[in-house]
Amino acid sequence: MDEIKRNVPKTFDRVSRKLVYFLVLTALVATAAVGYTFLPEAEVSAQVADTKPGVEAEAPEVATQAMIDFAVGALHSASQYTVYAERGINDKGGSTVRGTKGDALRSAEGRKSTKELSNAIDAMRQLPCTELKSSDLTGKSFNPGVYCLNSAELAGEMTLDSAGNAAGVYVFRVAGSLNAKGGSSIKLENGAQGGNVFFVAEEAVIGNGASFRANILTKGNIEIGAGATVTDKAMSLGKVTMGDSAVLGGTTGTMEICKEQEAPQNGGGDQRPEGGVNPANDLSNQIFHFVVTGATSIGTPANP
Repeated sequence: MDEIKRNVPKTFDRVSRKLVYFLVLTALVATAAVGYTFLPEAEVSAQVADTKPGVEAEAPEVATQAMIDFAVGALHSASQYTVYAERGINDKGGSTVRGTKGDALRSAEGRKSTKELSNAIDAMRQLPCTELKSSDLTGKSFNPGVYCLNSAELAGEMTLDSAGNAAGVYVFRVAGSLNAKGGSSIKLENGAQGGNVFFVAEEAVIGNGASFRANILTKGNIEIGAGATVTDKAMSLGKVTMGDSAVLGGTTGTMEICKEQEAPQNGGGDQRPEGGVNPANDLSNQIFHFVVTGATSIGTPANP
């Protein structure tokens, strides 16, 4: 009996030690499992954090011609207007609009144009763009493309250079206001067309005597100063105010002259030289005079 009593503690002691070993082993396995679960994520996060400062960011998406054409084309029938304002046009006197003007106050067609203008503004604001750090455009030169900036200020001359591409389109996405000071101007070089230039802003002020060779599209009001010129469209979901002697519309464009003639033939009294043109249809050394009247708009490749 005493022998049994002596062996029981020993047996219990061995079982206790085994149980402790088992529990410790189980705890280690559990710890390893937890570490395996969370460690890779932490390592990946650390790698991402470490590489951000040293790795150059991917090149931003560039607006394709198809994207730009879609955004500009969203104007649809609203493109017929040279001056459009959903809430009305205020002429302070003596201004000239070379084209059609309209608003949403007097016609169903005008109200339809409000929706189209809104769609076009939204589409242009979604175009991928090159960010400009400065809001001052004075003295700067730009090639065709889409640019975005918080606000836009022009106190002198800016240049748009299409490098021989007359179809090049410029879109300036202005998050805030556009302010062209009095006497400021946009210079077009190497085929750049004012009809292909779009400033999309919350509101716009074009100062007295400024020469703004572009389209202006805004959600808020547009104010054109006295004697100022906007050669293309001024379209607003607010109001458009035109100062004394302001001129809007009348951008330059391209005229194509086509004249049909019969295919060259020889013999039978035909006066054309072999492979030549009938003298009656020959346009060489001719002088033409044109008078264009009643034009509602003058188009460009991006702004038909």
